[in-house]
Amino acid sequence: MNLYVNHYFPLPRSVFHKTWMCHLSNRNKSKDSQRSTNCKAKIDIKVKKLNRNTKRKDKYLRRDPPLSAIIHLELKHNHHVQCDSVLKYLRISQEVTEEFECYFRDGLTPIEACEVHEMKIKLRKNADINLADGSINPSLRKVYHLYHKWRRVTAAGAQPINTNSSEVSMSGQPLTEAVHCMNNSSSDVC
Repeated sequence: MNLYVNHYFPLPRSVFHKTWMCHLSNRNKSKDSQRSTNCKAKIDIKVKKLNRNTKRKDKYLRRDPPLSAIIHLELKHNHHVQCDSVLKYLRISQEVTEEFECYFRDGLTPIEACEVHEMKIKLRKNADINLADGSINPSLRKVYHLYHKWRRVTAAGAQPINTNSSEVSMSGQPLTEAVHCMNNSSSDVC
């Protein structure tokens, strides 16, 4: 199940209160959006503060041990959860965004970056599911958006993200050499 934070409530009477909603809910989407099925699935977790004032007003906090958490689960989706048509609408994960930024820094175009990334996914387990998953394998349109966003940031003089020292740079290597390097390396990053 793919849930996104809907609300975070920093209230004085609770220690923690957060609500997660299905990524296909109608929250922050236009009426005719393909990403919205008006799904009502959500998880709401609230942990109350425990002190003498809250114990006096709440019968659950007076118990021994006190019951300070309230969890509401609405897990009935109005769509399939693990099918290609739903997985493609997932947002790109931060790790994948950083991988694509590395591809762009190494001089790959968005199309070349997509090809290299898809080859990496095909070498891993569960390749068929991961290729359909939009958070792992973004569409070409999303990759172009990342590329233009990256170009705006780097053109403005921002510092590039530090990469691990274990990474091997593909600077100046054509796509075929990068794929050859990826096939012969034991690590996931080439």
